[in-house]
Amino acid sequence: MTRFALLVIVACSIATASSAQDNESGYGPDNPNNETSNFLFPVGSPEALPRKTARELSAAVTNAVVTELKAASAFCGRIKQREYVIDCLAYEHARIAAALPNTGEYAAVKEAVAQTAARLERVVRQNPSRTLPTAPIAQGGSKPRRTARALRPVATEALPKAAAEATRIIQETQTVLIRSTENSQERRRQFQRIVSAMDTGTILLRSI
Repeated sequence: MTRFALLVIVACSIATASSAQDNESGYGPDNPNNETSNFLFPVGSPEALPRKTARELSAAVTNAVVTELKAASAFCGRIKQREYVIDCLAYEHARIAAALPNTGEYAAVKEAVAQTAARLERVVRQNPSRTLPTAPIAQGGSKPRRTARALRPVATEALPKAAAEATRIIQETQTVLIRSTENSQERRRQFQRIVSAMDTGTILLRSI
């Protein structure tokens, strides 16, 4: 199977409901003047992740992280060949982690999300498909997206076990983030929103 053929199989249009949700939340390329839309991704360049300097807790930064975690699950959930979903989630978590600062209040989120990405990649490496090729994933629609690297498929027969392990990894990350809030009520409030957004990933994994 050629790489082009694979893209035809796995690519699908972005759902109208998802586009409407993005517009309603005031996030994304359709809202170039919205501050939140620029915290993680420059408008029109979803793969570019500049290092951010935000150090204090901020509703805007939290909103951006929450939005991107949900968008990541939606993006990966549209892949028709489910063998690619786990590596898609690994890719998306790494992409989000790269946008967060190394120090300050969100450093714990960066570390936890980066570790999640690394552990999800390990699951994929341990359960490789011998028949499906690696390939980038592209989706069209009003806000087209394409992964910057090729995604690696999990073996079809290993998918249930791999998905269960990936679910456990995200759940453990959620626990780590809640524990990192210590005695800060505001930190717990902000991080709890991020933890809740991660539920979209576990819901997706349970569906494959």
